[in-house]
Amino acid sequence: MALAVIVNVEDNEPNRYARHRILVDAGFTAYDSGTGQGALDLVALHRPDLVLLDINLPDISGIEVCRQLKSAPVNASIIVLQISASAITAPHATDALNNGADGYLAEPVDANVLIATINALLRLKRAERALQESNEALNLANQSLAKLNRDLRRSNDDLQQFAYFASHDLQDPLRTVTSFVEKIAHSASNRLTEEEQQCMSYVVDGAQRMERLIRALLSYAELGHGQRASHSEVDLNSVVERAIDELRDRIAEIGGKISKQPLPHIMGEPVQLTDVFRNLIVNAIKYRRSEVPLDIQISAVRESPAEIKISLQDNGQGIKRTYHDLIFLPFKRLHGHEIPGTGIGLAICKRIVEAHGGHIDVESSVGQGSVFHISLPCMSSSSAEASN
Repeated sequence: MALAVIVNVEDNEPNRYARHRILVDAGFTAYDSGTGQGALDLVALHRPDLVLLDINLPDISGIEVCRQLKSAPVNASIIVLQISASAITAPHATDALNNGADGYLAEPVDANVLIATINALLRLKRAERALQESNEALNLANQSLAKLNRDLRRSNDDLQQFAYFASHDLQDPLRTVTSFVEKIAHSASNRLTEEEQQCMSYVVDGAQRMERLIRALLSYAELGHGQRASHSEVDLNSVVERAIDELRDRIAEIGGKISKQPLPHIMGEPVQLTDVFRNLIVNAIKYRRSEVPLDIQISAVRESPAEIKISLQDNGQGIKRTYHDLIFLPFKRLHGHEIPGTGIGLAICKRIVEAHGGHIDVESSVGQGSVFHISLPCMSSSSAEASN
């Protein structure tokens, strides 16, 4: 660490010399002056860390020297420690401090007290400077982070619009391709060899799967495109019943059972919330265990005065712990194409739940089924309560 530079201002020459020796012996670099103007000149020349300033000077009062020093912004960080004879009254000390002095000592000053006071003021100034530098660095970091966030939002918006328009505009040409491929496969089936028919079936299947993926991508992109849907009071019992009704035939076909406890009212968008429960039920149907009938249980509990948690539990195949976060990513499929689907359903659930100010997660282990938890802001206590 560089030696602190001190300007020692004292009109009495023996006292000035004695104080100079004390400062040098303590490891400081000292420059001396016997006048106020000389002090100002030394400050301008050496930019000291501290000015040891006598109040009684032959040309300019030490208090006026301090005022002039502190009035210049370039000198704001310089410490001024004023020293005066003991005959100087308290109002003089007050005047000195009010004009910018950082400390005040009355003569006679013990050498150890003087050095300890100087060191204490220098430590305080270093701490202030370090805090200022930290704040400046933090401000720069915050500005950089804000810019990155703006750029990220802009990039996400651009990507969202691209996904929306791309999936929307690709539907018609792909539908045309799929239609003609199916017609060719049907009309030419008698003229194709078994191998050619197999190849044609792959083409048809691939075109149909791509059409389903594009429709799924459009559904996902539409959730982030345009203005947010308006929310109103929604009865989750009606929402779940609607989702079950839409899937009633599939549930009956596999012999599945869905039981539901009374659910609360919340603020939301009913069509989107129906999509959430429909996707979760479809997910349970797809990943059920063949050896047991599908059993889904839906319940809700108030987690806090501000939050309700809805749980959908199944007795299906379950999910490895390492995949619990991945399953909510778009097109993230854990079973390849042996189980039909687009890999977008849970991503849609996540996006809808987050748009409602909530979050979704899963508890699961292989062979033990899964429990999807949906936490949402709840209405006031006067509204419908969830059953515990």
